[in-house]
Amino acid sequence: MRNRVLAAAATFAMTAAAVLTFTAPAGAEVTVKPKPVPAAQAPDTPTPRHCSGHTPHNDIDQRGYARLVTGDNVNQRRYPHTGCVSDGQAQRTHSIDYHCWRDGDAVTRNGVTYYTWTYLRNDTTEVQGWVSDAYLASNPNGTTGSTVHCDD
Repeated sequence: MRNRVLAAAATFAMTAAAVLTFTAPAGAEVTVKPKPVPAAQAPDTPTPRHCSGHTPHNDIDQRGYARLVTGDNVNQRRYPHTGCVSDGQAQRTHSIDYHCWRDGDAVTRNGVTYYTWTYLRNDTTEVQGWVSDAYLASNPNGTTGSTVHCDD
């Protein structure tokens, strides 16, 4: 019995280490992604909106994901700002591929404010665009959305 417990503990430790270890794809910028904050601690200053100047992003986050949108009718915007045009909507049942993340407008959901957005491709609809990380499921490392910073 003791040997089985020790073997299980060793397997858990190796699995946890494998899940928590992240190696960025070659050429990808590794940047620490800021954590969301409780809405009560969010700054009052809004992020300036600009809906031009961003370009589509290469898929530098090479990990595929499926069904990681945590709501239905989630807007996929042209730029990481709430006032920018939405080119489509993602659903919980859609297959999603993350490309990269960057800072954008603050979005508060369930009492937590997020400042990061993920550029993604909705494989179900073939629409690409920005989604606030407030609407994306958590990764094993505790962040939401892509873990690779966009190269612009």
